[in-house]
Amino acid sequence: MTSTETIPELGSVPSALREAGEAIFDPTQGGIVQQENSLSVFRKSATTIVNPIIDADFALLQELRSKVEAGDTQYIEAEFDALRRSGKDLVAEVDRLQRPLLGVDRAQLYQDETLRGDYYYTLARMQLLNTRRNVLSVALAEYVANPAASKQTDLVAEIDSIIGPFGNVQTRLTNLATMTGSMMLLPALSLWDADIVRDEASGPTRCRIRFEVKNVGGADAGAPEAKMSFLSSGVSEVGDPNYSFTTLQPEATVRDSLDVTIDAGITHVTISMSLETGGRVFTDRRTLSVPESTTAVEQDRPLPASCILHQNYPNPFNPSTTISFELPRPMAVRLIVTDALGREVWSAGGSRRLAGARKQEAGGQHSVSFDASGLPSGIYFYRLETAEAVLVKQMVLMK
Repeated sequence: MTSTETIPELGSVPSALREAGEAIFDPTQGGIVQQENSLSVFRKSATTIVNPIIDADFALLQELRSKVEAGDTQYIEAEFDALRRSGKDLVAEVDRLQRPLLGVDRAQLYQDETLRGDYYYTLARMQLLNTRRNVLSVALAEYVANPAASKQTDLVAEIDSIIGPFGNVQTRLTNLATMTGSMMLLPALSLWDADIVRDEASGPTRCRIRFEVKNVGGADAGAPEAKMSFLSSGVSEVGDPNYSFTTLQPEATVRDSLDVTIDAGITHVTISMSLETGGRVFTDRRTLSVPESTTAVEQDRPLPASCILHQNYPNPFNPSTTISFELPRPMAVRLIVTDALGREVWSAGGSRRLAGARKQEAGGQHSVSFDASGLPSGIYFYRLETAEAVLVKQMVLMK
């Protein structure tokens, strides 16, 4: 989307976005011009699509508006963290909803002038919504510090600039995604879901961040990779935050997780996930709640919805590493390691004569130690075979 590479007779994406912005954005009016003839994407459907995250934030803003008008600074101070988290959730949800639009092939888009205007108009509006919601958190902090009458008026105006012109966000994005469906010829990765669960069997501060990546574009995502980082303090990774997945077809998902330690007293953690495929990079942020500790009773680890093969840790390794996987229910599995040429060099249990045989395993988490003392340095692949799926990941032996 930010490439300055031009298409013959069409120009580049940044230049087109700038031209569209100049045509619809008037700084003297404080934002997007309200045109008499709305773009087709905003006329397509009279039915409003409900979105719990967006609707909850707008309801919270409505309540905030009434509290500001009443001069209730105690409410704002008490609910400031909740208001800020709600804003982060809104921004993340808007990003998730518009991510499929990044799978649109711009060469085809340029051939439809009306739809091109709709496309960039919508992206400009969503960027404006995200900016205004982020700015509101700063304005709230300033108002609590100095609740002057002038700031009260400005704060009400800030809130109105969000809840007024940005209703029906999901409806508008869904309409545009439908209209550009035939032009979605590129892969687009999205952090589709994420949560935190405790792993107190491994220690009082041990947790696991579970996540799901989805290809929301219109073409296969070849060799997708992901990297997780933290925007919150008090969080330390235990496993490897780098991931490599097999090809993801459109609408396909892959699940994985990262073991971490989270300091006592932390209630929320913000993660950043960088997703890459074919040179295209997508970044998502999520603020996740940390479940309360249950020191008195050890919790059972929840079973996953599908088979999960985790990235080995450590990676690169020498000479041994741990391979972990999770099963949603008891099933027969086979875990093997191959070299870069596909030749089998190891199997769980070490029984080469049982090639092709699978061992019955219980549902839940399993960990296997792989010792590569007798193998040369290089790239290896480990494969988990079950009746439901065949999952493959890459690891590096570095001696």
